[in-house]
This record gives sequence, structure tokens and C-alpha cells, in this order.
Amino acid sequence: MKSPWTVQPALKTAIALAILALAGCGSSPSTASNPTASPAAAAKAPCTETAVLVSIRAKYDSAKTRVTLPSNADLVCASGYAKITIFIAVVPTPASGPQGAVHLVLLEDQSSQWVIANDKLCNSSGQPVKPLPAKLGPVCGVQ
Repeated sequence: MKSPWTVQPALKTAIALAILALAGCGSSPSTASNPTASPAAAAKAPCTETAVLVSIRAKYDSAKTRVTLPSNADLVCASGYAKITIFIAVVPTPASGPQGAVHLVLLEDQSSQWVIANDKLCNSSGQPVKPLPAKLGPVCGVQ
């Protein structure tokens, strides 16, 4: 009588291949700690005034100035780019409303955060250094 543990060589090979295939389905520690997300899965930063003002205030707010939005604030976003008009006012801002220089800030979505990209998107002559979406309208050379 054959032992129940005696198995044909072809069946042994099939079992070994099945075990290897199933082991490949799990994630090893090296790939689990270094996930690679496809570009399509990358999240985009929300295009809202709240989201874009974080980087604007980080750059322009100081002990001497405050960044405020004009009453007709215009936030326009297209293909990962954004522009927003802001006032940079001297502190304390008068009760009658924001006074100061009006600035057009250009932002770019980098790793799901809006970063100020005026110098990166426009050169010192006020010309775009790379094509910008037409939806943004005139963006370079505007202060």
C-alpha cells in the first residue's frame, strides 16, 4: 500500500509553483515601505481659497504686512495651475478696508500642495517661461 504522503513528481512541482505564485501576491517589506503610486492615482490639491492662501500667507504675511483678499477675489485654476489676486497691506489694516499693493500670485500644485510659482512660471521681463493654460488669462507681467 502506498503512503498517503507519496505524491507524483508532477503534482509536487505543481504544488511548489502554486506556493511560489501565492507568495508573489503578498507585499514584501521592501515594497510595502516604498509604494509606487501611478501618476493617475496622485491626489490633486483642492483649488479653494482656503487651500491656496496657506502658501500665500506663509510667504507674504509678516509682522509688518498682512495678506487679504479683495472683495472681488478671483481664484482661477486650470490644469494644476492657479492664480489669485491679493492685497498686501501694512499692519494694522485700516478699519475702512484693506489698502496696499495688489498682487497677482501664481501657484502650482506640487505634491498636493500649492506653492508660489511666480518666478518659476514667468521671467523677469514678464513673459511666460512655459505655456500656461489660456483659462488663466494674462498672468505674467501683472502686479
